[in-house]
Amino acid sequence: MAQLHQNTKHQTAPPVPVRGNSDCNRSPSDTLPKARRRVVQEPLWVAVSFPFLPLEALGKTTQQQPMAVYAQQGQTHTVITPNQPAQKSGVRSGMTLTAAQVLSPALQAVPQDVSAESEWLARLALLASRWTPAVSIAGDDLLLEISGSTRLFGGANQLLGKIRSRLTFETQSPCISAMPTAASALLCVRNGKSLCITAKEGIHAVIRKLPAKAVVAGAKQQRALKQYGISTVGDLLRLPRDGLARRLGPDLVHQLDRLLGKQA
Repeated sequence: MAQLHQNTKHQTAPPVPVRGNSDCNRSPSDTLPKARRRVVQEPLWVAVSFPFLPLEALGKTTQQQPMAVYAQQGQTHTVITPNQPAQKSGVRSGMTLTAAQVLSPALQAVPQDVSAESEWLARLALLASRWTPAVSIAGDDLLLEISGSTRLFGGANQLLGKIRSRLTFETQSPCISAMPTAASALLCVRNGKSLCITAKEGIHAVIRKLPAKAVVAGAKQQRALKQYGISTVGDLLRLPRDGLARRLGPDLVHQLDRLLGKQA
């Protein structure tokens, strides 16, 4: 699901005067006005993930008994999201519903409602538009571009604090990451990293320890990662680009470039 809520960038910055050559012998009427230029403001992307989205969409976040949302995958019922009481019993996302019920006999299982999740995300996207007009839905996450709004709220940290405070009130344990590229922000929140990095030079240090499988799709490529002993994003970034493109495909090279802001 890549539903666009509002796909516009809103970047504003005050004009900054450029110093010109002074000429004290000229009268004010003969002197040209100083040239002015606009400061190019680097993008700042905020990604937000909602670990309990399937439960929240069903209004099931206040349940005290063990509960899990499940989905049918092939012939198997698979746990999508367990609540915190179920997690305390050992129930985890990805296990079969049968195994989860062995661990927690009192587990209440409810089927996933994808439509309700879409409506809940759309509501959250509308809420986020109070901070920036550039809001989109990326899969099960929100993506905001806030560089044009930071001055209005007293700076990036203050704006992020407002976003975190309101979304924590609306949802359970949201993960929020601010990064210079949209791809790196989404990668971080999808791996449970909540942080704020404003310079592109800081991206590499943050993503290099994340699992390589988070940026590699497809069973064939996943097997290739094991074959070549690649376990982290940092391992991928250290490899020669030509060799990486031959072994794992040029799309992966382009994806790594997008993570680091080398490609739009």
